Amino acid sequence: MLKQKDFSQFYIINYNPWAKEEDLKNRVEHPFVFIETYIHDLSDYPSLNTFEKAQAIFNDIREYQKVGYNCFELELNLLKENRIKYLNQIASRLLSVQADLRQIKRKKDLKRYKSIDSLILLLLNSIKEILQSIFISYHLELNNSNREVLSKWFYLKKAIISFRFNTYPEDKRLEILYHKYLTDRGFISTLTNFNTFKSLFEAKQLENKINWIDRKSSLYYFIKLLVKKKVVKNPKNKHWEITSEFFLLNGEALMPRDFLNQKETQNKKSRVVLESFVNALSQNS
Repeated sequence: MLKQKDFSQFYIINYNPWAKEEDLKNRVEHPFVFIETYIHDLSDYPSLNTFEKAQAIFNDIREYQKVGYNCFELELNLLKENRIKYLNQIASRLLSVQADLRQIKRKKDLKRYKSIDSLILLLLNSIKEILQSIFISYHLELNNSNREVLSKWFYLKKAIISFRFNTYPEDKRLEILYHKYLTDRGFISTLTNFNTFKSLFEAKQLENKINWIDRKSSLYYFIKLLVKKKVVKNPKNKHWEITSEFFLLNGEALMPRDFLNQKETQNKKSRVVLESFVNALSQNS
């Protein structure tokens, strides 16, 4: 089985369109060439009729898939020019190989193919997982043809967008309030960067999470205050979804259901501090 020990031919051609034949010699054609190597040697593989045989082949394919994807991302991220061309060449090649495998699988009358149905299924699943990862990570750079095909198979989760201020305060003022009422008073970890907190109000997709280190009841009250005081635009009942996306609770992930039946904090000091922060912001509205 071929292993990628250097840049692939696909990479070299896109990195240097004037590459000579000797520049491509002894290089794998692309990072996922292992799949095609299996196809060329189909008749050499025994029927996967025992758990041990099936597991051994499955583990090999998974390992090649992992290494291949790492090589693909390395090459993709090193390319400045022709990056999109390279990406779509990879996607198109995988779709072509997938079609070839399906065609082979349909040839039930050929006895030599009947014994390797299981291997073909493992290879098809490997291609599916690779294409799914490519689609999720790079769908905006796929050409119309590839995007149209893959969008029929894979679903992109709609990105959760953060709150948006009704009236934006000055960054400096917001930062002073942030430290005075939230980090210095032990609600948010001092390791949470101010810009991370600020993105909670900029209608952005998640980049980094805010680590709330007080109780969940105080976080619940904090979000309720932001909505009630109209510091943020009406989130249309998405506020717990946004909260679970953008906050950690003492380093642990949250789910929207974690706020079902949650009661707000009754700690008087906590309530006063959180109210002071939100009231200071509501003066902008």
